[in-house]
Amino acid sequence: KYWVITGCKYHCCLNLTSIFIPDGVKHVGDYSFANCTNLNKVHIGNDVDNIKSCTFENCSNLKELKIGSGIKQISYSSFSGCNALELIEFNCETIDDWFYGYTSIEKVIIGPNVCRIEDDAFHGCSSIKDVCIEDGENVLSMGFNYKNSFINDYGLFCECPIETLYLGRNLLYERTTYGHSPFWGNTLKYITIGSCVKELGVSLFAKNYNLKSVKSLIPADKLFVPASSAFSGIEIQNCVLYVPYGAKSKYKSTDIWKDFGSVVEVAEKYAITYIIDGEFFAKEMVAEGSVIQLPEVPQRDGYIFSWDNAPRLMPSYNITIYGSYMIDSSICNVEELDDNLIIYDIRGSRTNKDELKNNCIYIINGKKVVLWIRR
Repeated sequence: KYWVITGCKYHCCLNLTSIFIPDGVKHVGDYSFANCTNLNKVHIGNDVDNIKSCTFENCSNLKELKIGSGIKQISYSSFSGCNALELIEFNCETIDDWFYGYTSIEKVIIGPNVCRIEDDAFHGCSSIKDVCIEDGENVLSMGFNYKNSFINDYGLFCECPIETLYLGRNLLYERTTYGHSPFWGNTLKYITIGSCVKELGVSLFAKNYNLKSVKSLIPADKLFVPASSAFSGIEIQNCVLYVPYGAKSKYKSTDIWKDFGSVVEVAEKYAITYIIDGEFFAKEMVAEGSVIQLPEVPQRDGYIFSWDNAPRLMPSYNITIYGSYMIDSSICNVEELDDNLIIYDIRGSRTNKDELKNNCIYIINGKKVVLWIRR
């Protein structure tokens, strides 16, 4: 038994900012969420199998889209007018040319359920710079780029200026007289190869002349020799190869890998340093890719703590997370003396400049802030 979303009940609903279509919903009808111009995020559940015509038409602020595993068809007009769409995460079995020519898309995430990406799925998506093929054991079948004197440039990532690639599993693609690997002749700068990858095929990264570094997460005991043309046309002697800690000697003695100009071992864990209003608070070591759990902070009467721009996942380098003690305006008076000085009196009594010498000074939102607490 499944639910169906039909009609135009939410059509032009300006209060909608995000939508989660749960598992159990099978169909989403024409124009269901069209012209919801404040809609920012859409998550389509795993039971929806078809997105109809104009379902999200003219949702002009839609930036993030997550597509569930059940999708088999998306109408070409389903997302027409969604000109702010930046991130799409796919979990469906096959990705077709549903977003052909969408020039606003910047990042594509290919989930482990995806088995096939058709030849022209992202052709003309001229802003895609980041592609993530998540870890998985299943082989991913991909279309290829056509580059030949008899055929105009055409194909899967043709016209996509990809700079960053995470490759989490093996790829299956056909290389013919008229076609090449899906990443052949692109603009890759940074490649990360996941630990599930067991081969790098013929001409996989060939002619990516902008390549600066490759990071391999493949442990020494599972290291393989890539195809001899995997990096053909690239001066890999000028590129850096980052490898797991303790695996440097294995990489330096293995064909193709040993041709990289510099092989650098990377730490298994990275440091997160927490700074509160310019002062050191805590430091911890976290493995790359793990979910960051922000630490609890000291409780202070009248204070609300907030972290600024804290990432969800630990990146592959040491980071510093900044935060500030904010003041709950409901229990204090606020007085702006000038553009650079603000006084907060937690108990509600007026504070004068003569008493400032005894107060603590913090930097909040770029301004000097005096926190005055009556004892």
